[in-house]
This record gives sequence, C-alpha cells and structure tokens, in this order.
Amino acid sequence: MKTYAVGDIHGMKSSLDSALGFIANDSGGEAHTVVFLGDYVDRGPDSAGVVRLLMAGPTLSAAKWVCLKGNHDDMMGQELLGLEHMDWIHNYGRITLKSYVNDEFSDAEYRHNPELKKHCSWLLALRRYYDDGVRYFCHAGINPQDPLDQQNPNVLIWDRDWYQFHWGQVYDVKRLVVHGHTPTLIGASQMPVIDRVDGEPRSINLDTGACWPKEGGKLTVAVWDNEHSRDFRTVQF
Repeated sequence: MKTYAVGDIHGMKSSLDSALGFIANDSGGEAHTVVFLGDYVDRGPDSAGVVRLLMAGPTLSAAKWVCLKGNHDDMMGQELLGLEHMDWIHNYGRITLKSYVNDEFSDAEYRHNPELKKHCSWLLALRRYYDDGVRYFCHAGINPQDPLDQQNPNVLIWDRDWYQFHWGQVYDVKRLVVHGHTPTLIGASQMPVIDRVDGEPRSINLDTGACWPKEGGKLTVAVWDNEHSRDFRTVQF
C-alpha cells in the first residue's frame, strides 16, 4: 500500500489541488494513506480553502487522510478562540483572515465568524504525530535523545534545535522521521533535505517553501510505493 506525505501548504490551495490530483492518479484507486504535515494556514492567499478541503476529507473511498498539527495552525486556533495571546494576527494572521471575512474586518467579525471558529476548533484538535511502524510523521521534528513515545508535544510542532544532534550518537528511533516546518528554500533551490546515516535515510524535511512561488518555492509530496520501505520518491507542485 502506498503512503504519501504532503509538506507545509500555507494557504496555497492551488498547489494542494495539484498534489491531490497527482495522488489520485498515482494511487490508481488502490488503498493508500496521505499524511499532511501541518501548517495549513498563513502566508498564502487561501488558508480558508485549504482547511475546508482537508476538513471535508478524501473523495476517494480507498484513501485514508491523516492531518497533523503545525505551529501556525496551533497559533491561529489558540488566539482566535481566546485561549492564548500569541500576536498571531499581527505576525501572520491578516492575510489568513482575509480568506474568511471582508478586507476591512473588525474584531467581532473574525472572532465570531462561525466557520472560522469551527476551523480553529478542528485545527486545535489535530494530532501531533503519526507512526506507521516504519515512518514517524510530525510537523517540526523530534528530540532524538528521547524515545518516540516520550516526545515533548511542543517539540513536535515547534522545535528546530534537533538538527544539532548527530544521529549516530543518540537514541535509535528505528523510524524514518518525516517532517516539515523549517523551509529548505535557499535561493533557487527548493529540494527536500535528507539526512542519512551509513547511506540510509534517517529523516526528510518536506517544507520546500510552497508559499513563496516567486522565489522558487514549491509544495513537495513524498511517495513510498511499499508500506514496509524507507525508500521514497518526491514530486513537486
């Protein structure tokens, strides 16, 4: 059975539509799993459309969708539901809110928008990781010094410090770690970053800057053709 992982979308619904079209064709109608790595909102023009699509779920009966939480999804939900003030609106939220309400919106318009409140509740309820026994999917990464069942929840959606660890000297996670969160976009390069140990992939970063298409950013999908394999191919949109 094939498994697909979709990198950070950030409001780029057109790229998501293209990726899902590819997955539908590539899967051939057979059973498959699609894991979305989080950060569905902010930066791009149609965060509302992205969340609507994901909340609706797959149109193919053979598809299983797993939606993970990203830090941007968490920030939006926490602030708009009044659980925590994270200054999300001033840092990221204006363009996201414009996909829900009029350009000139008031506090009441966005805080009491029924669809927006429903979306925020859905985003906050998302899981932070998915483990299929071969691959461990999360938004930001893991602390390799800790067992997978003892990861700090905030590390899974926020952390970037785990890059300092040398894989050969820390806890053996026995999984391929698949994540996003840290854009790999450098100049004209938008390829996924793969860490290897003894030639074997240990982690892959699928955030390739989809929300910056003018700078060369694209949405990356990783494909595992065998449910028991770590070997993958990538496609970009």
